[in-house]
Amino acid sequence: MPKKIYDEAVFQVVVDTLVERGYAGATTKHIAEIAGISEVSLFRKYGSKAELVLTAVRGHIFNPTANDALYTGDVFADLLRLVTLYDKAPEHNASLFPLLVSEMSRYPELQELQFSAAESILAVTDMIERYQAERVLRELPPANVISTLLGPIMLNRLLQNIMQHLDISPIDLEVHVRRFLVGHAHPVFAEQYSNNR
Repeated sequence: MPKKIYDEAVFQVVVDTLVERGYAGATTKHIAEIAGISEVSLFRKYGSKAELVLTAVRGHIFNPTANDALYTGDVFADLLRLVTLYDKAPEHNASLFPLLVSEMSRYPELQELQFSAAESILAVTDMIERYQAERVLRELPPANVISTLLGPIMLNRLLQNIMQHLDISPIDLEVHVRRFLVGHAHPVFAEQYSNNR
């Protein structure tokens, strides 16, 4: 009887292997060996190395963002949930994302990841635009709003990951979101956050 393949376990091995070896070095033989399954089973289930990598990365990085960017009507809670998602992502995600960006230009089979990233960003953009339409957030280009909100979180995680010899403190996420809202909330709402710094 063939061994049952648990997607999450395989996806974790794929992501770990990508971070460690890059796309070219992430062989299906190595992935299967570490995952404790046969290479044939990998090909039967996922079809190709490229499809395995695309499926693993989509499930590991991009889909959770889209699911957790949903609008609830509480701007502080929604933004805090979003920054927490990025801050609590596995350690190696900080290395994986830049790696994938560089690998996409060299391996055309990975170009589909751009669409997955775009879908995730669109889910966040929709939330931002809804708060802007309700005049909770100022009318600024959503991409600028997102980069201002998530940029410090992502940079902090990247620095913690690549400069482990330095004592880089984590960002206080609640304080970060409150400060963000002081500068980006509509003036009527910004005042309530400026009192809670």
